[in-house]
Amino acid sequence: MKITKIEVQKHNKKRYSIFIDEEYSFGITERGLIKLSLYKGKEIDINSLNIIKNQVVLEDAKEVGLNYLSYMPRSKKQVREKLENTPYENNIIESVLEYLTDLKFINDYKYALMYINDKMKFKPSSKREIYYKLKNLGIDREYIDQAIEELEFNEQDSIEKIMEKKIRKGSIDKKKIYKYLFNRGFFYNNINKILTKY
Repeated sequence: MKITKIEVQKHNKKRYSIFIDEEYSFGITERGLIKLSLYKGKEIDINSLNIIKNQVVLEDAKEVGLNYLSYMPRSKKQVREKLENTPYENNIIESVLEYLTDLKFINDYKYALMYINDKMKFKPSSKREIYYKLKNLGIDREYIDQAIEELEFNEQDSIEKIMEKKIRKGSIDKKKIYKYLFNRGFFYNNINKILTKY
């Protein structure tokens, strides 16, 4: 058997159609084409073809993972769920997750750092809320603890920022503010300590 033609697909310019003995055999990305050293005229036996097709599936799955991560950082759980919504089998998904982790595209500790840092800057949150959200994203508690310690997260600072925002809006009803903060997961002692200042 021989690769007799390689052509760009009409509906997806980033993929190529591989023809073996003048018949369509499979589609592949440009990255996969280069990695697997496929070219017109290459001789292929049936065993090699099966191996190549398995590699093509793996390369396609990697491409899905990389594209998903190209928009924003994601946790390992988020990438897993994305891949589980595709036809890829579990062994392929695990290989992709290992590949992306080895290349540092997936790093749950850095994700926790980024998430908490964003909350500290843009949306003050309670420690409970941060734990809850990150746990739901599949982040290990150990990573969350380390990130909180490294960033020197202080729940009272978050309450202060919320209070400043409420005051700017003219809202100083302590009972309503207390209820709001409590429902957001802030600890009573921290709420009380800050509210006594106002």
